[in-house]
Amino acid sequence: MLPNTSAEGANVVAREICDGIASLKLPHARSSIGPYVTLSGGSATAIPSAQEYSRHPNWQC
Repeated sequence: MLPNTSAEGANVVAREICDGIASLKLPHARSSIGPYVTLSGGSATAIPSAQEYSRHPNWQC
């Protein structure tokens, strides 16, 4: 969860994580696609209603 983060900001975080994994160049010997481990990522955003927000205290991070 990335509270108070825009969709654009969440995409930046996802891209940084993917790039970080790629930079490690972890061998993926059994892959027929490429020699290294990669990661595909994405993000989703939601703005909870006040009622939903109050029912989920963990959302108040």
